[in-house]
Amino acid sequence: VRGEKLNESCFTALLKYLCKKEELSEAEKKALSLVLSDAIRRGLYFGFYRSIPSDLMIRYQLYDKYFVTYEGDEGKRLMIRANMSSGKTDCLDMVEMYPGIYVVQFILFFGDTLSYEIILKDNEDCLMKGELSCTDENSMDRESRYGLLNRMKSSFVYFEEKELIKA
Repeated sequence: VRGEKLNESCFTALLKYLCKKEELSEAEKKALSLVLSDAIRRGLYFGFYRSIPSDLMIRYQLYDKYFVTYEGDEGKRLMIRANMSSGKTDCLDMVEMYPGIYVVQFILFFGDTLSYEIILKDNEDCLMKGELSCTDENSMDRESRYGLLNRMKSSFVYFEEKELIKA
């Protein structure tokens, strides 16, 4: 906020601290907006972004993004094998955001589930398995295209024909 340059460690620590803090003052929210804007501009994405206030989530278009993060040895070539509940399977390279911190992002809609394995690219050894799911009811309240699509999908799943037609 004062315009002072932060080193990378302090920048990331501040970003994580502000993202995970339960209640932010107006000054802290302004600081979070500044560091988040800088991080996104530089292509830095982390799973803890899911904890930010909803107005910042909308401003920086993060409401539909989910992140898988892996912390391990630096300089490895990692891939993620992702299986969507729809049956689609993808193998994607993971980006090393910082030494030893690997991240990949996915866009999930309401009701989507993603099972994944993080593997070494060279020999396909499995390093980690996990699952993500989008069950955020609040994502349907937004008047964005994403919110409308989520409402439509939810209405379809729960056989709410009138709501589906309205959405």
